[in-house]
Amino acid sequence: MRGFGMPVAVMVTGVLIAATAFAISLFGYRRVVEPAGSMEPTFGPGDRLSIREIAGGQVNRGDIVIFTAGAWGDPDFELVKRVVGVGGDTVVCCDARKRITVNDRAVTEEYIKDDEGPHPNEEYTVQVEPGHVWVLGDNRGNSRDSRTEMETRTKGAIPVGDIKGVVVRAGGDKIVPTEAFTPGGSAGRAVPEQPEHRGGPAHSARRIHLPHQRRVALGGDSKAWCVMQIHAVPQRQGALVDKARLLPAGCLALSRLAGDIAGVKPHVVPVSTEDSPAVDGVANRAALIVNRTAQLAALEAPGGPVLTIGGDCGSDVVPIAVARFRFGENLGVAWFDAHPDLNTPSTSPSGAFHGMALRVLFGEGDPEFVASPRFAAWQRCSGWCAVD
Repeated sequence: MRGFGMPVAVMVTGVLIAATAFAISLFGYRRVVEPAGSMEPTFGPGDRLSIREIAGGQVNRGDIVIFTAGAWGDPDFELVKRVVGVGGDTVVCCDARKRITVNDRAVTEEYIKDDEGPHPNEEYTVQVEPGHVWVLGDNRGNSRDSRTEMETRTKGAIPVGDIKGVVVRAGGDKIVPTEAFTPGGSAGRAVPEQPEHRGGPAHSARRIHLPHQRRVALGGDSKAWCVMQIHAVPQRQGALVDKARLLPAGCLALSRLAGDIAGVKPHVVPVSTEDSPAVDGVANRAALIVNRTAQLAALEAPGGPVLTIGGDCGSDVVPIAVARFRFGENLGVAWFDAHPDLNTPSTSPSGAFHGMALRVLFGEGDPEFVASPRFAAWQRCSGWCAVD
């Protein structure tokens, strides 16, 4: 995480919604509501937009960006438009087919609305200054954009420093990537699910392609980006109380809620639904081994942060152990729980694995589950409601 001296794994029991919001805010992400219709038909008034917060110098032609309109005299006003030109580009409107041209190459924009409305395209030729972008609404007939602000000090262009992020989802749906600017040979294309934004040195950025959408900053001058995944682990076999049967449904419901907040589709880890006998002091041991294997497979090569949502507390063990293996002794763990989870198979009165989760991370207990390398056995317990 950016701004921290070491990686931090946060496991929270009972405050998942707050933890999810906290994680999302740390990971350079936010949501806004589109107030107008200037981006129709791509999205319309009232649609919730998922914003990946990036530096403005990293955007490419075709990206849909959110920016403050200070250059247009409204510093407290945010607008959402599509980038059609970056610094150094010459943008001309329009050819005989009413297409804009960028650097003498006609652009067929499949996403725009056809009707002209109150703001029809008028002829213009602009040279976009370095450090600026030229933006247009997809609803060209009804959009306040660079065309309507050509009398301002930036001649309608937006300074890249005013860009707050790129829209990656609208109304819960992924923004359909466009390659409108590439057939004519223009560098740069808006591909939210691709690992790279191709372009010149001033607006290039390396990205990692993963199955889910939430993108986070990894830090460093290169501004590398990756995707936050949500893993739902509907495990119940670690808990033996009567209400344990409700854990899978609760896990899936909370995962859907977290996914809605983050604008990502949770990955449901395929855990066992069966019970198995107690072996060596661990209830449902065989089923828990199956679940552990499934979690390890899901974390084989995540490439970025993973928010794991259980299930019983035993579902916390694998992601923390994997993080310990990858980050080494510099990993810090903040563990919040109503129980100490420090039992071993020999000390547990019930054999419930969810009461052993923290102990196996310290390298003690059933060898099938203990973390390797283990954590240093340091903890601070500030009261609990039950040891088991």
